Order: sequence, then C-alpha cells, then structure tokens
Amino acid sequence: MHDSNKELQEIIIDEEFMRLMPPLNDIEFCSLENDILVHGCMNPLVLWDNVLIDGHNRYQIVKKHNLPFNTISLEFNSRDEAISWMITIQIFRRNLTPMQLSYYRGYRYNLDKKKVTNIIGINQYSEVGGQNDTQPKTQSTASRLADQYNVSSRTIKRDAILADAINLIGETSPEVKMDILSGKTPITRKQIKQMTGDSESDINDVVNQIIEGSFITANTDREDPDRTDGRVTKKENIMRLIDITRTVQEAPIYPGSEAVIVKRIRDMKDGAPANVSMITAGSHMGTHADAGSHFLADSDVGIDKMDLSHYYGQCRVLSFPEESMIYAGDLKGKIDDCKRLVIHGGGHTYLAKDAAEYIVEKGVITVVTDALSVAPPDNEIEIHKIIMTPGHAIIENVILDNVEDGEYTLSAFPVKIGDCDGAPVRAVLIAND
Repeated sequence: MHDSNKELQEIIIDEEFMRLMPPLNDIEFCSLENDILVHGCMNPLVLWDNVLIDGHNRYQIVKKHNLPFNTISLEFNSRDEAISWMITIQIFRRNLTPMQLSYYRGYRYNLDKKKVTNIIGINQYSEVGGQNDTQPKTQSTASRLADQYNVSSRTIKRDAILADAINLIGETSPEVKMDILSGKTPITRKQIKQMTGDSESDINDVVNQIIEGSFITANTDREDPDRTDGRVTKKENIMRLIDITRTVQEAPIYPGSEAVIVKRIRDMKDGAPANVSMITAGSHMGTHADAGSHFLADSDVGIDKMDLSHYYGQCRVLSFPEESMIYAGDLKGKIDDCKRLVIHGGGHTYLAKDAAEYIVEKGVITVVTDALSVAPPDNEIEIHKIIMTPGHAIIENVILDNVEDGEYTLSAFPVKIGDCDGAPVRAVLIAND
C-alpha cells in the first residue's frame, strides 16, 4: 500500500533497525544527497506499522532539506521477519565488505532457521527422516541460502557462528559492534570468536579495551617489549598506496585515437606570472573510465552522472595469461563476493562474451583492466554493452606491474566532465600491510 507524503512526525525510527546496516561513508552519502537534490526522492521509504525499515539515509536527507517523499507499507508477522527482509534487501543493494556479508548471511540464517521451526520443534527446511520418511524431503535452510548467495552450506553455517558472536558483542556495546562491521576496528573472525568464548565479564573487559584503544586488533597493534604493565602500545596501521595510473603522454593509444598534446601556453621563463599548459586529448586518454553513454546510444548517463561508489571500495586483483581470452569458466569460484574486479593480463587479455555475462550475473559492479579495452578489437560493442548496463562501470588502461593478486581498496574517481562519454582517472590501490 502506498502512502503519499506521509508526515515526518508519523515515521518511527527504531534504533535496532537503524543500526542493522552500516552507515554510508561520506562519499556515498554525499552522492546520494546530490542525486536526491537534483532528481528528488524517487524511491519510497518502506514502513512496517509506521516504523522505518528501509530508506534511513533518504529519510535523513528529505528531513534535512524538507523535501517531498512517498512511502510504502509492508506487513510482517514478527520483528524477526522484518529484520530478515531488511537483510535480504540490503545484501543485494549495498556494496558490503566480506565481513559484513558474512555477518548478514549468518544473521539471516539464524532468523530463518528460528522462523521455520514448527510447534513440535522440527525445522521444516531440514530433511525429514525416521517415521516421517514418507514425507517429501525439503531443502535445508543452509542449502537454500547457500544457493541464494552462491556460497557453500558450510560457509553459511560458519557465517551464523560469526553473526551470533558479533551480536553478543553488540549486547555489551552497540557502538563496538558497528565499528567492527564498518571496519573501524580491524578485528579478525578468530579474535571475535575468542572474545565471545569467554565469560560475560571477560567480554566486557575486551569491549572496554577496544573503546580505550588498547586491544590488539588485526594487523594494527603489537606488544611493546619495553612495557611491563601488560598494556599494549597502539601503532598506526601501515597503508601502502600503489599507483596504477599510466602517465598520460606515455600511455598506449587506442588505434584511431589522437596522441595527447600538452603545450605550455604561459611560461614563467618568458615573464609570465605562472606556468599554464593546454591539453589536447580524447576523453579516453590514458587510464580512464567509460560512461554509460560511451556505447549505449539511448543512454544519457555521462561520466558526471556515474555513481561514485563504483570507483572506491573493495576490489580483487586476479592474474590471467597474457594475450588470452577470459571465459566464464576461468572466473568460476574466483569472483564470489567481489564487487570490483581488476584484471591483470599484461595489457592484451580480453573478456569473452560469456565472461562478461558471468561478471554481471555475479554482481561485480566495476571491471578494471590493464588492457586498452575490456573487449577484443573484433567484439568491442557487444562486450561493452553487456558490462555497461545500469549499475556497472569500466576502467581501462591501468598499469599493474609488480602488483600481486589479492584484496585491495580501489580509489579511481573520474574527472567530472558534463555529459561526456568518459574521463581520465587517477587510479590507486590501497593495501593495508
């Protein structure tokens, strides 16, 4: 049921629901705010008995700017059902870290398993045996969710243990729980399970250490051998920046494109108050990002309208043989839970049609390549059209010399050029050593 322009004061904010998902980072929130200011709040806020269950960031923005909005009301039989729905929606919408994905998959498993337990204590999604072996066997909760999220049943059950542990921490301190999920407290699964395996008083002590900054977190803190009080000296996490951007004048040029020209038009050597240069180049010069309008004739999405979340966040670098084609089979089992794929192929490795389709199917939102193009010269249009459907982005012509395969944070924002089909980027991989 749709309700148009429901009064703000009628909407109830539930603290547990609001804390269920990690907040948007500053870049994501600003991007959403700018989009709403330009286009309005296009997606309705979702309510359950006037309690907001989806659209907390949109609600904050429309309230701040006094903007009109619509709502839709859903019905659930219980609070757990509402939470399960929220998790399902957010997992497929948000760009979540591996830790966050594990937590929400596990939380969903625990809720669903609890929900379907009937009055005689049998989980109706579990296989039925014994005296009931004449009844049809149904899929287990773990198997059902494993198929839905494309992971193994064992992974779902491990996720459930992790979710229980994080929720136990949240009972002591909701703030510490959110810091763990947001990555502000870099803690491993093993440490989380060790914490929750202790007594309640020990859990409280560890939570207090995290708040005080004295807990040994993953890859950040080490014991100081000169200290004798058992305390920990907190050391700054080492962040390594790897520049994967080609120097514009030295970058390979796509056949048929013009060379980049950088010409000094004001020179201090000639008495000018400052040096000023003029650059003549195509929109796809050097390391660059493609816009939706690059190959889609009916698209009005220029590079200035591309979602900035494509260009910042978790990424995975994978190597492939040089001068080869990548097929779907080469990617299976390698891009699960991967939002941004960085292809290291020596500059001449391309995606086949089935690989492009598989990448989109798996939920990868950004494809980065060290080749001039993601597609082979004889199939440029089709491959680009497959990948550049709404909600996806391409970055081409990076340099990955001496970059090892693994997980990194990608930062590669394109220059904001109005209604343009592409723009140069400064691409960087961030590694936490």
